[in-house]
Amino acid sequence: MRRPPMVLLIWMDACADSGDWLYPTDIEHELVPIHSVGYLVKQTDTSVTIAQSIDHEGKSGERLTVPSDCIQDVQHLVIKTSVD
Repeated sequence: MRRPPMVLLIWMDACADSGDWLYPTDIEHELVPIHSVGYLVKQTDTSVTIAQSIDHEGKSGERLTVPSDCIQDVQHLVIKTSVD
């Protein structure tokens, strides 16, 4: 089985809050970039899916799908499989 590439996905997450009633001028949300690492298991025009785990048959578990519009960067990682 050929293992999918490992990537660092940098993406902007949504914000939410709850609690006090606020005036619009009092709302202070800043979007922050999220860094997620995983196996690139699916990429379409609208989203990228990475997985935390891949089994010996190529099935994936613990997947995260991020809309393409939220993605800032996808960096392919080099994985060393043996100690030099």
